[in-house]
Amino acid sequence: MKKQIHKLHNQHAPHRPHEERVVVTSMSIVSPIAIGIDDFFQALKDGKCGLSKITNYDINTFPIKVAGEIKNEILNQKLDQYNIDRKCFNDRKLALITLALHELLQLNSNRHQNSTDEQMTDLLIGCGISELLFDDTKKIVTKENSIETLLGKSPYIMRTLEDYPAYSLAKLIKNCGLHISNVAACVASTQAIGICYQRIKHGLSSQAIVGGVDSILNPFGMLGFTRLSALSPTEECKPFDLKRNGTLLGEGAALLFLESLSSAIRNGRKVLAEIISYTSTNDAYNMTHPDPSAEAAARAISLTLKKANLKAEDVQYINAHGTGTPLNDVTETKAIKDVFADHAYKLKISSTKSMIGHFIAAAGAAEVVATILTLINDIVFPTINLTTKDPLCDLDYVANQFQAHKVNVALANSFGFGGFNSILALRKFEE
Repeated sequence: MKKQIHKLHNQHAPHRPHEERVVVTSMSIVSPIAIGIDDFFQALKDGKCGLSKITNYDINTFPIKVAGEIKNEILNQKLDQYNIDRKCFNDRKLALITLALHELLQLNSNRHQNSTDEQMTDLLIGCGISELLFDDTKKIVTKENSIETLLGKSPYIMRTLEDYPAYSLAKLIKNCGLHISNVAACVASTQAIGICYQRIKHGLSSQAIVGGVDSILNPFGMLGFTRLSALSPTEECKPFDLKRNGTLLGEGAALLFLESLSSAIRNGRKVLAEIISYTSTNDAYNMTHPDPSAEAAARAISLTLKKANLKAEDVQYINAHGTGTPLNDVTETKAIKDVFADHAYKLKISSTKSMIGHFIAAAGAAEVVATILTLINDIVFPTINLTTKDPLCDLDYVANQFQAHKVNVALANSFGFGGFNSILALRKFEE
């Protein structure tokens, strides 16, 4: 009976639909070391450190006083350059993602305009946790105002909704297509890119604006990560170094314009790189600690290679999650070695978090931008602050200085709280 059922299923199995190639045709970055792709490339190449003393709020009572902060005067200049309403500045994430959108569309102002419903642009944004700050709470309910008198009059609750940045982008560009805000800790924007990749690949969409934004450089965020013992008390991010003792937070936004290759050709757009595979798994182990066996992380990497029909030796570079925390760096290294075996020692690996800090929900998108810049320029960016490698982290992490290296295929690794593991495979574009 089972053989008959199997035979019946084979006879009536639908044909596999045509799969589109998925390409990146535009991207933008807002970061502590640069705003704009060209400046970002140069800053990464130079090993510029964007981690500095926090100036946007009073840090005197906080033990950690350093982060990847975008200084207000720089942000102000850019907002003015694009005539962005300064009211955005009152909401940090909104200001960053709005600026990233203007950067993305500056050379292609008609990208978001669609002639038919079939060409509707997907909009997926990786977003982080939001907070209702004490100052906001005071404004909502005071001795003079009761809950009843303020019903329907408080704007602050809107800022706590995770989909507020994505909604704001959709409103700006009048996008009525698929709209998703993805909340998945440190892999949020990597997952968003992966979801868009899958939708375009299987013909559910032809184009997408995708990326992430986050900023928790405020008392709420800094206190939370300090109490988790996740931040470096020496205020230096040293991924894979023997003396690493924690990460440092950063803030920023990154966006990519994804589309099918046929759409890019039809619209005469230059292709920057091709996304060829994506996988997400979960440790199902611990909310904040990675599984030391690295089993699920290795499975994510292995499946990503398998889906793209890649052999280990086909990969030249990995943009590591590389947080600088003792557990993450060892676990990630183990996962890479478990999958790549001897080839792991031939890979170039680097962590851009050493320069820009940890963007949390936007980390993956920012690192995909860096990975694409590596593919385009055959330049592997350095892991700065790496002086003595941990014996358990014994791979080539491109310490302190960039290296010219031919890169045809690269992986972008993201791991996050909740046991998330998300991997993207990208390739230098060929006709």
